[in-house]
Amino acid sequence: MAPEQRVAASLADMDPVVEEAVVRSFIEPRKRAQYITRLGSVKTRQKFMNGHFFHMRDLDPQYAQRIPPGQQNAEDVLRLLRERGSSELCYVISGSSNYDGEEIDLRLALDDLFSDSVAGTFLVCEPERLGYFQGEEPGEGYILERR
Repeated sequence: MAPEQRVAASLADMDPVVEEAVVRSFIEPRKRAQYITRLGSVKTRQKFMNGHFFHMRDLDPQYAQRIPPGQQNAEDVLRLLRERGSSELCYVISGSSNYDGEEIDLRLALDDLFSDSVAGTFLVCEPERLGYFQGEEPGEGYILERR
């Protein structure tokens, strides 16, 4: 299915409360309104994610910790998230995953992310507290955490 069709077909199932909480928690303050508006629109969602998620420059550096390259794999990221109290499920916001807008098993999401080179993806464990972001460039994996 083409990305535009996937997004249009699933936008009704997305959780705008979770997505807004993620934006307010982990995106730089000056960009938050734009993210909330564009992610919530069928017309702009996919194009916006394609333009911003693959080469992410808008994570709030206070809450984004880059993971060392040697730990950017499904097992290590799962361990890091579990050490911080992640749940078994995560909500996916993604420019390239078929799971965009769905809540799925965290291990499944990480396996998908690393085995299929799915980039431009947020895995949200706790919307206002904990998540993971994977960009397109090597080494662009971040634990997102607010304490």
